[in-house]
Amino acid sequence: MLLQTGRPIYLTTVGELEPGSVFAGHRIEAVAGRGGMGVVYRATQLALDRTVALKVIAPGLLEDQTVRSRFVRESKVAASIDHPNVIPIYYAGDEHGIAYIAMRYVAGDDIRSLVRREGHLTPERAARIVAQLGSALDEAHAAGLVHRDIKPANVLLTAEDHVYLTDFGLTKHALSVAGTTKPGHWVGTLDYVAPEQIRGERIDARADVYALGCLLFFTLTGIVPFRRDSDEARLWAHLSEPPPKPTDLVPEIPSAFDYVIERALAKDPEERYQSAGDLGRAALAAAANQRPAERERLVAKGAAAPVESPTVTAAPRPPAATAPREAETQLQPEAETAHLNTQKTRRPVALIVAGILVVGAIGVFAAFSQGGGNDGTAAKATATPTRTATATAAAAGPKIVNELTVGHRPNIVLTAGGNVFVGSFSKDRMSIVSAATAKLRSYAPRIGIGASDAVASDGSVWVASSRTNQIVRLDARTGRPIGHPIRLPFGVTTVAVTADAIWAGLQPGNLQPDQLVRIDRKTGDIGAPVSYPYGIRSMTASPTALWISARRRALIQRVDIKTGTVVKPLRIASGRSDDLVYSRGSLWAAVGSENTVYKVSTSTFDAIPIDVGGRPLRLAVTDDTVYVTNYSSSDLTMIDSRSSRVIGDPFQLSVTPFPLSADEAGKTLWVGSVDDSRLTEIATGRGG
Repeated sequence: MLLQTGRPIYLTTVGELEPGSVFAGHRIEAVAGRGGMGVVYRATQLALDRTVALKVIAPGLLEDQTVRSRFVRESKVAASIDHPNVIPIYYAGDEHGIAYIAMRYVAGDDIRSLVRREGHLTPERAARIVAQLGSALDEAHAAGLVHRDIKPANVLLTAEDHVYLTDFGLTKHALSVAGTTKPGHWVGTLDYVAPEQIRGERIDARADVYALGCLLFFTLTGIVPFRRDSDEARLWAHLSEPPPKPTDLVPEIPSAFDYVIERALAKDPEERYQSAGDLGRAALAAAANQRPAERERLVAKGAAAPVESPTVTAAPRPPAATAPREAETQLQPEAETAHLNTQKTRRPVALIVAGILVVGAIGVFAAFSQGGGNDGTAAKATATPTRTATATAAAAGPKIVNELTVGHRPNIVLTAGGNVFVGSFSKDRMSIVSAATAKLRSYAPRIGIGASDAVASDGSVWVASSRTNQIVRLDARTGRPIGHPIRLPFGVTTVAVTADAIWAGLQPGNLQPDQLVRIDRKTGDIGAPVSYPYGIRSMTASPTALWISARRRALIQRVDIKTGTVVKPLRIASGRSDDLVYSRGSLWAAVGSENTVYKVSTSTFDAIPIDVGGRPLRLAVTDDTVYVTNYSSSDLTMIDSRSSRVIGDPFQLSVTPFPLSADEAGKTLWVGSVDDSRLTEIATGRGG
């Protein structure tokens, strides 16, 4: 069949270009591969007489002109990735309504064909392949791109085992006419799809890490990690079943790979390797039965980052506030005044550029379609305090007193009732350590899989579970359950306590808004849910308000403790607040993407940025000190809460410290390290 286009484009009976025909200045030589997006041909570029791989996109996927234009634009962004393991893209175009992209032709196998022909690979070879892919993905993630379809068929291998990753920037529109995936759909391949893709949640670099972990399992064993008889069963396995151990299938594999796969395939993105390069380095170390020598790092920027940075221009400065500054306990919503957030010049230029290129071109509509870009009240940021050894610093600095292995990758540490409660997301029981002896108690209460947060009040510990949709109340001294679990309709991601209520942030998924519910502490009655379209990341309570950091926006929201509705949104930073704590008229917010902790006045809303270590994620506060665990730099920062100044130098901790809790006197700090499953007792050198 000949298309009447003025050019000799010949199609076979199945709609493919015939060998020998000419399309967009290329002579078609043969079909090199087929996929859901279209057909890849080995072709000769006539102008330069060179062999290229020509991918012709199925016309039905790009019927909308806006989508076609976006496809070409994003292909150009993908072509800008200059990395030895990323397939070089030459150009993209549109010929008579048919979109195409030309790239380097690689003569060799893809990983799927190689494993099908030869069987599972040696651990060393599999690790080398994944390490090359991890390096390529780090480069893409640093440019703000998420691949979304990592699978063996998209990995080409030369005769010398040089790896090329293909299809950057192409797969994200495969199931969408408007340029974003629809609710209930995802982009990806069932055997390699991350749980958050299935749930319809925001996708970042960690979805690629999950898929790369699935690919590693496939190369090690010859089968996919969740092989099931039906698509539904595979989806359910990705969502709820623990990752299989490669050593169960291939006993000669070093046992270290079991841990690497378990972490790479964690259901919660926060539990995974935070960069693909970290996974690659872990695989190389596992092949040698060692541990990675390098520290882990977070490299993703812009739309690929766990926190997407807004790029909306700041609004004009509002008129000067005239309302008097009042103490928080006297503050009325109508008396609160707005302040402009002054952007800090120390923010890396690369982050801003990546945000403009990727978020501006790809994600602005999705990020702001629910209410416009200038939806929050900006808070005034003052100059960053310098690091100092102030007069308030104690004579003796922090000192490690005890270290013990507790749970599995602990993500909750809470001191209460003379105990330290330690929760692990993948364990259904909570470990209890005596604060006096640092010994693990024999009793471990059952709390359900998916421990996500905990809060203590009036002799009780309330533990939230995101997988079993419940809150369990424990006696702080004995650890025994009090009453029955409080059942909720969706996963509980964070909790806070006020005078007469427990507040729970729920995450329904499937692009539904998060919900906030109020639970009466005496009766257990659950109030009507309040919708939070920007999501709920973390919560803390002050005497007169609840404070919530948004999960999808760089917002902190002041919430009425009677109704659960937002009274005032605040924009204090460009990144999401990963943790919030309140103390003595100040709100402290950890913004990991900026390596900064903010001190925010709850009466004036003035914000003070304080530089800390690499990626601060958790905070603990005592009368005079704020403690910060820095996940990437693996250290602890102490801030004098009165002067807002950093005390001394960072205190080195075990790798990837995350949860922490201080005793009431401020003398002892307990820190959990994710990678080592280690609980560290630290004498702070402060307190009474």
